[in-house]
Amino acid sequence: MRAYTASDILSFFEQHRPLATHYIVAHTRFRPSNCSAAQIARFAQQTSADLHHALNHFTDLVNPGHERRARKKQHQFRPLTLSTIEFLNPNVLQSGTVHVNVCLGNISKEFATADIERFFRHCWVNEVKQADKINVQELSIGHTVFDYVLKEAKSSSAKAMDCLGTWDVDNTFVPNDPAF
Repeated sequence: MRAYTASDILSFFEQHRPLATHYIVAHTRFRPSNCSAAQIARFAQQTSADLHHALNHFTDLVNPGHERRARKKQHQFRPLTLSTIEFLNPNVLQSGTVHVNVCLGNISKEFATADIERFFRHCWVNEVKQADKINVQELSIGHTVFDYVLKEAKSSSAKAMDCLGTWDVDNTFVPNDPAF
């Protein structure tokens, strides 16, 4: 199996950048400072599972009245999600938390950034019980968010894809027939 690098991931993200409309940073309750590799691996696994659950609920909220349609026709109605998990390192500040970066797209224009933040906050805080420290931004055409999203992958080639890596492949989804 090929080992992907930060450059490979950046290229993949950039390929799908035209669909991305919003960027989310959502912190967890996990503090990796001075934790063992096994504990941090559990944090990564739980963070990925929580993000998966939150994104499923989020998909329902951005398709009101059409939740079944969104599940049956995912490649049309499920949001684009380009996801990374960061701060999976025992050598971070004690106040630092594991957090996710998610670029979203394929969401109806009827929803403003405030709606998207409210929906995601509900899913992240109320549904999966993670921290209420969330930032949502609308992406502009010149926004270079991927350099920030992949900063840890760029710092170490091993971090791009290893078990304590950056890219959350399981929560990356690209619709092949986007409706919005």
